[in-house]
Amino acid sequence: MDESKRESKIEGTFEEYGTQPPDSKGKRSDMSELYQMIQNNMTNAEILAVNQDYIMQIDRLDKVRTTILMERFKETVRLNLEVIYIFGKTGTGKTRRVLEENGYVNVYRVTDYNHPFDSYTAQPAICFDEFRSSLKLKEMLLYCDIYPIELPSRYSNKFACYNKVYIVSNWELEKQYSELQREDKESWQAFLRRIHKVIYYKDMNEIIEYPTVQAYLERKSEFRTIEENEENPFE
Repeated sequence: MDESKRESKIEGTFEEYGTQPPDSKGKRSDMSELYQMIQNNMTNAEILAVNQDYIMQIDRLDKVRTTILMERFKETVRLNLEVIYIFGKTGTGKTRRVLEENGYVNVYRVTDYNHPFDSYTAQPAICFDEFRSSLKLKEMLLYCDIYPIELPSRYSNKFACYNKVYIVSNWELEKQYSELQREDKESWQAFLRRIHKVIYYKDMNEIIEYPTVQAYLERKSEFRTIEENEENPFE
């Protein structure tokens, strides 16, 4: 600044125009809070209930949540994974039960078996709907296992984040993979071991639950009373 300008400067005469830039420290704090809420498994509705300002970030929430979950489950053994086989007549409410028990937004329904995981976004439950040996048996063994698994997708592969697997079908369990039951008995037995419970929708008003696959497979066994003079094999 030259001498003439320095001498003519009058203190307190500056004026500010325009909008003041936002406080970057405050913005970082908001993002940190939002990240923590997503880490705590809060839903979008719960997050907005805490702070409605986050409505401006609503489009990003699901992407951030999916990224966090995918990273978490990359190295997570899902010891609480439960596999349930549900079968019965059409229109008896099989799929509806799955959706209502878990919440519609929490269930990923597989209906396109050519590209089954393209739209998967880290839902905690997966439903293989209208299943009729629709995927290779060895693939199903992986999808129903507790260990980390990368799900194939045309756009980018995703890691399985679900802890509940529902296999819903009109077919009895014994009808699935009928040829492989003879040709690859070991894989078939492994598939049966993956399933924790079987539910049979006989009709809308009669539902039979079997606590284990063994209980289901033995449902048609005939029991008879031991006669007085007959030895009890279990004693």
